[in-house]
Amino acid sequence: MEEFLEQVGRSLLDQPEVVKVLLLALTTFLSEDLTCVAAGILAGRGDLAWSTALIGCYIGIIVGDGLLWVLGRTLGRKVLQLRLLRGLVTPMKLRIAEEWFNRNGLLVVLISRFLPGSRFPTYICAGMLGTKARGFLTVAILAGAFWTPALVWLSSRFGMFLGRLFGQLEENLLLTLPISILLIVLLLKLIAFLISKRERKLTLARWKRRLRWEFWPVSLFQLPVLMYAAWQAIRWKGLRHPLTTNPAIELSGFVGESKYAILQSLGLERREIPASLLLKADQTIYEKGQLAGRWLKKQGLQFPLIVKPDVAQRGSGLRKVQSQKELEQALAKPGFPILVQEYLDLPIECGLSWEREPGSDQGRVTGITLKEFPAVTGDGRRTLEELVLAHPRQRFWADLFLQRLGAGALEIPEAGQVVSLAQAGNHAQGTTFRDGSHLCTPELDAAVAALLEPLQQDFSLGRLDVRAPSLEALQAGEGLRVIELNGVTGEPTHIYDPDRGLWKAWRTSLRHWRQAFRFGALQRKLGHRPPPYRLFFQKTLQTWKQLRRHPPAD
Repeated sequence: MEEFLEQVGRSLLDQPEVVKVLLLALTTFLSEDLTCVAAGILAGRGDLAWSTALIGCYIGIIVGDGLLWVLGRTLGRKVLQLRLLRGLVTPMKLRIAEEWFNRNGLLVVLISRFLPGSRFPTYICAGMLGTKARGFLTVAILAGAFWTPALVWLSSRFGMFLGRLFGQLEENLLLTLPISILLIVLLLKLIAFLISKRERKLTLARWKRRLRWEFWPVSLFQLPVLMYAAWQAIRWKGLRHPLTTNPAIELSGFVGESKYAILQSLGLERREIPASLLLKADQTIYEKGQLAGRWLKKQGLQFPLIVKPDVAQRGSGLRKVQSQKELEQALAKPGFPILVQEYLDLPIECGLSWEREPGSDQGRVTGITLKEFPAVTGDGRRTLEELVLAHPRQRFWADLFLQRLGAGALEIPEAGQVVSLAQAGNHAQGTTFRDGSHLCTPELDAAVAALLEPLQQDFSLGRLDVRAPSLEALQAGEGLRVIELNGVTGEPTHIYDPDRGLWKAWRTSLRHWRQAFRFGALQRKLGHRPPPYRLFFQKTLQTWKQLRRHPPAD
């Protein structure tokens, strides 16, 4: 097989020079840089004439640049809706190219020739924005005249060096050519990275994020917790104890619990519980719209509203809708029940970790998570993207925020204007968690106990997410409004305070799961039977499928 492929490669190189020029020119339509690199390596090896390599690549590049300009001029944004091109030119890339082009004109065409990855959107924009063909082609021809020989020559020299380095592989075209192309393309990427200030800042933020434990993947942080849970299962002689900790919630809130069912059990008629509407998966878009309209009128609610999956984790799928059109778009997603909720317009959002030992009349708040929603403040000069990348905290979430902002990342906020970057008060969505456990008071304990009173002693361990008018009102237990109640997997999120240490976070998390097993064992003694394994695996599978549709960081 290897000999056959080698013969095919050699037969192509034995074609007339005109055919080789044509093949090279056509190949540039797939990838200009790869074609130039391959042509340079072959020329350096003596398998291809230098004139053929240069002419073929140059003709293909100039024709390709012209065709991109024509596409932009004739079809404009419509061409970017083609499935083949959606991944190549995102709205963000297009907006960057437009802003860049508007500021620098034809100079952008010259610069982008030397920045791999920026040419496609730039040349499309040149046509869309009405650049004259003569000016565009003049600059493209000049830029190509510098770039093509330079890249072909560099590739030939590097390819010859690799050939000597590989030694016995030098005569094997099928091995040396792909390896050489790969290494040279990586070199081009490195050059583009060094030139692009934006890419340098993004990469630096990504590396710094990886070094901070609070941003570790859940599986990594929870590894010692999982090992500890296995020990607790042995100690308490029961793997399903945590599924019995909160009999008031299906599977104790371990996985797959219905947010609407929990709020309903707390009493939807109560002032502290937000007005909520459950729309079923099998209802049509028209039926959902009709039900939502009648519900809004009955409740006397106005926009904004909160729309989220009835079963979800880590803020996945949550949207704050500002209009009827946005509501209809949110309801159009099929396949799972949707919860529409009153938006609680209160300044303080926090998570209250709660414990009440089964059989006891007393419960207490063991920890408070204060949530700082991500935002940047404009200065009238820098774009949102620049503000995010310069912020000491928000830069860690730059990839998420820039994806969320889309083309809006290039807007320049006015001086003093605060721009919010997240809707969900969730760590996975970019919210900063602070440890507010020092705010715990007996009055707050009593207020939470009153909120959970409908569940009586069938709720022992979890986290109540609430909003409050102020920190003083929170301490006094006054004016609290419930967002949602999380069961046994509602971890004490104040552990993610960036000022806390990793060991302290692990210690708090281990204590939470020790209590989960202990409380579950006590509930079993009180007569509560654990749910079957079949139900647990069924709910886990359903939740996993849904999270694939709406990952936590959407």
